[in-house]
Amino acid sequence: MKEISTKEVLTVIGTGHNTLSDLVDYMGIDGEEAWALADELERAGYIKRRSPIFLGMLTFDLTDKGYKHSGMDELRDKKYKLIREDVEVLKALHEEGGTAHIGRLIMKTGLSSGKIISITANLEEDGLIDSFGQVRKIVKMTDKGREAVAEYTTKSAGESRN
Repeated sequence: MKEISTKEVLTVIGTGHNTLSDLVDYMGIDGEEAWALADELERAGYIKRRSPIFLGMLTFDLTDKGYKHSGMDELRDKKYKLIREDVEVLKALHEEGGTAHIGRLIMKTGLSSGKIISITANLEEDGLIDSFGQVRKIVKMTDKGREAVAEYTTKSAGESRN
């Protein structure tokens, strides 16, 4: 089993990669490990299930204790809750002129395909990018995405968040 810190998992959940599937893709672990991690964090009071019964995608939110332990209290009320890898993907997309194939982002950032897929899904959900195509997925930065890149580049906030 891959050694993963509680703080690392809480940071991932706190930035919107908060489903069991996200933990598998983003953290590069199998479903059984993700389930065990989520169960452990829930019993410790760091996270809570969004729904008490299993309906479709199992989704978690950080509790107050989870926010404090993750060191993400400063992100709690921020407009964009981005960690270093999220910012890397947005910067790479920006450097590509705002539109790129997922494969290009993988090459440019050096992040795993699972992580890129999880990050881009989260960025799209937050309205920072749009995506097109199923087989050859293309992502395009939105105005909100450009605003977020400018905010994180100017403040160098992305480098200190993870």
